[in-house]
Amino acid sequence: MPALFTGVSDGVIGEVTEFPQLVKLGYDVATKKEVREGLWNSVKNISVESIKDASVKFYEEKKANYTSDKHYIVNHTIGQDGVQLASIIIGVGGIKSAVKNVDEGVEKAGKEI
Repeated sequence: MPALFTGVSDGVIGEVTEFPQLVKLGYDVATKKEVREGLWNSVKNISVESIKDASVKFYEEKKANYTSDKHYIVNHTIGQDGVQLASIIIGVGGIKSAVKNVDEGVEKAGKEI
């Protein structure tokens, strides 16, 4: 299978599984003290330096993937990143639509009152 298509499929799998994982994390946070404590300790350890280090690491990994001499790595990365970009664009469209619907609903209710 071409690397571009496997990148797209990996990206779609990632997008589809993120929401259930978030729900499970929310459940675990609500019901398990050790999860809450671990999450809180992780949050307390966030610093400007750790954010900078994570950003640099992310940038270096993407740079390595996009400049690789192995075309299948580049194509796979393009496929995954394309899915993430499409998800962001669709999400922004959904937010705009929701705001528009709220605005129209408020205006309609105002006219009826």
